Amino acid sequence: MVRPGLYVAVGVGSAVGALLRFSCSLLLMTPGTALPIATLLVNIAGSFWIGCYVSLTGPDGRWQVSDWQKQFMLSGVCAGFTTFSVFSLEFMQLLQAGQVLLASAYVVLSLLLWLLACLAGLTLGTRANRLRSSN
Repeated sequence: MVRPGLYVAVGVGSAVGALLRFSCSLLLMTPGTALPIATLLVNIAGSFWIGCYVSLTGPDGRWQVSDWQKQFMLSGVCAGFTTFSVFSLEFMQLLQAGQVLLASAYVVLSLLLWLLACLAGLTLGTRANRLRSSN
């Protein structure tokens, strides 16, 4: 059974993630470029962070977090921050503009970089878990 606090955690986390994503989009906006760099970079960062967070909070992780903290970050912040729907729209807009090669490159580059970022986050988190605490 889901506790009401988890809904609140996910909702607040989603709002935080969406605001972070909007802020990053404004900062990373590159008018005049055909490739949607802001979405690409936000999703790389989100993929890296989700991989790192899952490693650090897993059963062998350095950080012990509650269910609501994990849901706040994963289902809330990360889901609100990354934007597959915007990625899909930008891909379709490139296709509609007749830029098939650029649209294809965007999909391949995005998926490759997002997966590599997630792997890097998982690897970094796993290595951090192995470090001895200085305490």
